This record gives sequence, structure tokens and C-alpha cells, in this order.
Amino acid sequence: LIAYADKRWSNGNMYIKLGFKHHHDSAPNYWYTKHYDKRLHRFNFQKRLLQKKMEIYDPLLSEKEIMSINGWDRIWDCGNMVFTKEY
Repeated sequence: LIAYADKRWSNGNMYIKLGFKHHHDSAPNYWYTKHYDKRLHRFNFQKRLLQKKMEIYDPLLSEKEIMSINGWDRIWDCGNMVFTKEY
């Protein structure tokens, strides 16, 4: 089994108590927000999808640049702790 503990909210103790072993920590992930009232996962804003979603689109710009021009900010989480358990 593989389980993930969001490092913003958990230190993974529940998984340790259940017999899981800490395997590694994942790198931080990014999200997008426009008004800081909610965050949307980056998969919603893959560059190939942006032409249909954004008012301003330039194929020569990066995903981050297109999002910024359209008023979106990139925010980061803390990554996850990854735990494993074998039976």
C-alpha cells in the first residue's frame, strides 16, 4: 500500500501507528489562485488547455507567464510524506 500525508496538515504519525514506513517526501506542488479565496490544481491549467480558458493567450509564453498575464498567482504547498506498507 502507498499512502500520502499532506505536510501542511500532518506529520504522518497515524501512518506510523498503523505500521507504515516513511518512504520519502515528495517535492512541493503548485496550485493557482486568482483572488486567494480558493486554489485550483495545476492540472486544470496545462498549457495545452489554456488557449480555450484564458482571455489572453500567446503560444510563445510559458504556462506560468500566461497565467500571470491573466491575473492568476502560483502558490506552493509543502509536498507530501509518502508511506508504504507491505503485506
